Amino acid sequence: MVGLVLLLAVGTGLALRSSWGRGNHADRNIVAAYDGGVITRETLLERWRTAPADQQATMRTPEGIDLTVRSMAVHAVLERWARERRLDAREMFIRAMREATQEIGIHDVEQRLHESEIRVEEGEIQQYFEANREKFKDRTLTEVRGEIRDLLHARKEDAAVQGFLKRLRNGATITVDAELLRVPEPSREEMAAYFLANRDRFVEPDRVRIEEIQIDATGDAADAQARAERARARLQAGEDLEGVAPAVGGWAFRGDGFVARGSRGPAFDANVLSLSEGGLSPVFREGNSAVVVRLLERRRERRKALEEVEGEIRSILRAERERRGYAENKTRTLVVVNGQRYTLGAFLAEAESIAPQHRHHFEGPDGKRKLLDRLIERLLVLQSASGGMADLRNKEDIEETRRHLLAEMLHQEEMAAEKDPTEEELKQYFQRNQSRYQPRPRLKISLIEVGRGETEEADRRARAKVEAAMKRVRPARLLFWRRGEDFATVAREVSEERETAQKGGEVDGWFTHPGGALMDLESHVAYTHISSLRAGEVSDVIPMGERYYIVKVRERQELPPLPFDRVKDEVRADVVRERHREVLARMERELVKRMNLVVHEDRVSEVLAEMSRTR
Repeated sequence: MVGLVLLLAVGTGLALRSSWGRGNHADRNIVAAYDGGVITRETLLERWRTAPADQQATMRTPEGIDLTVRSMAVHAVLERWARERRLDAREMFIRAMREATQEIGIHDVEQRLHESEIRVEEGEIQQYFEANREKFKDRTLTEVRGEIRDLLHARKEDAAVQGFLKRLRNGATITVDAELLRVPEPSREEMAAYFLANRDRFVEPDRVRIEEIQIDATGDAADAQARAERARARLQAGEDLEGVAPAVGGWAFRGDGFVARGSRGPAFDANVLSLSEGGLSPVFREGNSAVVVRLLERRRERRKALEEVEGEIRSILRAERERRGYAENKTRTLVVVNGQRYTLGAFLAEAESIAPQHRHHFEGPDGKRKLLDRLIERLLVLQSASGGMADLRNKEDIEETRRHLLAEMLHQEEMAAEKDPTEEELKQYFQRNQSRYQPRPRLKISLIEVGRGETEEADRRARAKVEAAMKRVRPARLLFWRRGEDFATVAREVSEERETAQKGGEVDGWFTHPGGALMDLESHVAYTHISSLRAGEVSDVIPMGERYYIVKVRERQELPPLPFDRVKDEVRADVVRERHREVLARMERELVKRMNLVVHEDRVSEVLAEMSRTR
């Protein structure tokens, strides 16, 4: 969550206790002061008294007081900053809608808000394990304890979030006229009439299945063209696509799906759609790549039957009815949240700006009702905790969440002022960071596998077995004059995975590091070690999952960088991510500048002494 990241950045990015000093406030009840406000001894003591036990312990230290003071000051300055940006009811509605459609905000905030309160006890883990033994098969409780804890924690987090939202709704006054969102479904007769009147709209164009080699041409276009011509000549001579592509510094693609006429532009259509099956195109430019294509299969243009397009026609007619009905009712009130009225027209105007990739989630009356429910949740936490929600017992939680969302809004407002990166900026970023988009090498490997024991003694025996095999295939470096035994022979004798053992440990196909930020540490270490091996090398003993492995690399193939056109979306995401970080840093500097925070060190000592006396 950006809001939390922002607040944490402010809370921890400054040097700890850097603003402590004597100050000049005559009132000794004032412990800290910031631009526009003060924090008193009573405020800190009251927060300490009402905090959970673990937070109380943290606050009984100078560092704990410092973090508490910073958090309170940041929240206050953030509120004032939000008011200066005029986050009025209209602005709040727009931003709440943005939060709802992008599926960010409240759920992640609430996960963090409740995280410290959620505990998974050992007894719960054991109970779940006993009730789901079949699911875990031969895995031990020790092996799956973390997995079960994460599962139960996620369930409790979700329950906490739902409980929080339920309390919000129960304490609020909400009126919804959901009938304004409903329109009658088109009949079968209406759909058939539309189909007959618009037959030409439902034609499936020429489609082809292809394989191709692409060579990035963002740098030296002439060199890319020459390499593509060499690739074409080798393909024409009968060489395999997978072997030719890396040899010319290109990338091979063989799709299972079909490419329709017009979907890849005029250059593709002109050079590919005239080919016969098995034919090879001339080299042509497509975007920032030099391309050569082989046509594998063709499907000719055809008219679709009514049964194939009923869903599409239903959506068209429903959309037409929605437009007419919504236009007639746009001034009517759709929802009232704690006295704040929002019309159908205001709701639909914001819904129209939903990003295309999210739009399908909110189509039709049911989709719009889902959007409305999520909007209401976000409006509830954005509205002031006074007024309609002042009697809620969890008012402090609501205020905390609201502040995080205000931080989110301010960040989004700053990002809105940033221009989208241009094509040229994306290309420059790609050229500067080309290694980031370098595919991992692919390997052909052989394995020796030995199951890890469930008990300490069984695991000791398994480890001894696999280490003995290791010494046979890869003698110690000090014994440099000795050659290792044949890996395939040892694999047939030792490996406990029958299918690969029978083939001397050989694994079919190519092995590639799967990557992924969510990979567990053990797997990440194992895959990284394997990927570092050269052809002919044998790995160390690798513990992973339920087995020990020894890996030999039979063949290693370095792959060329992906062409710019294939990674443009990833490059764009990286550029935007960097701009987010720059905006956050700018906002942090602005908040720090606005705070002018001073903490009276001698009065902090008095507060800590008071806490010690009342323990």
